[in-house]
Amino acid sequence: DKSHAPFLILPGDNDWNDCPNPDVAWYNWQSQFITHPTTSVQQTQKWNRVFSSSGDSKKRVHRPNTPDATNANFCVMHKGVLFVGVNVVGGTIHDAAEWEHRHEFNLQWMKYYLDLILNANDTDGEEKKEGEQEEQIIRAVIIFGHAFPKKTNKDFFIGMIKLLHSYGFNNRQVLYVHGDGHYWMEHTWRSLPCIQVDMGKRAPLLKFNIKVGSGDAKDEIIVYDRRLDEGEPYHIIDNDDYVYHEHNY
Repeated sequence: DKSHAPFLILPGDNDWNDCPNPDVAWYNWQSQFITHPTTSVQQTQKWNRVFSSSGDSKKRVHRPNTPDATNANFCVMHKGVLFVGVNVVGGTIHDAAEWEHRHEFNLQWMKYYLDLILNANDTDGEEKKEGEQEEQIIRAVIIFGHAFPKKTNKDFFIGMIKLLHSYGFNNRQVLYVHGDGHYWMEHTWRSLPCIQVDMGKRAPLLKFNIKVGSGDAKDEIIVYDRRLDEGEPYHIIDNDDYVYHEHNY
């Protein structure tokens, strides 16, 4: 409630499946962060008033309207970057059927919104002039989740890698950001570039910058600053007039 900026949040194993009673734990998490008016509806409305001022369906926060744990997912497109949050957790498999269903749903849900965004652009009614290069609608994809990729969730991660490659995204355009291990680590799982973030308030904010590449295969598209100095300004969205301002943390 005290956050200056709108926020989106995903569950982890300590919020849900590693608790003594996962069903009660999920009910408590969902009631606070999905259905609670100040942490879900109002936060989503804040994001949507920023991103959908033009009425463009691509520029708002999308959430699945589902009755189960898949409703924690989110997707938002901003300035050519697709941000995706998926409920994929580490820890104990509390219900094998539920894990399999959620992982498969996550893949189908990502595919649906990739198609929604790309197809919406294809139907804008404007023809390209001769010699004009096709604009790259999605320049980068950043996926957020809790789980470290491993044997218990490889069905989702292998499927996600194949899905993104099928849409033509290369490894420089994709990054998976996760928790689970509670310490900073840059790593690659198969061909998927990953960052494991520090636990809680152990480190400063992680700041991302998505660059417009020159076309050189060696250019970095997704760059990040792990050590945002205390007092350094960062951009957030004002709660009253919904424009960008700089604030210090």
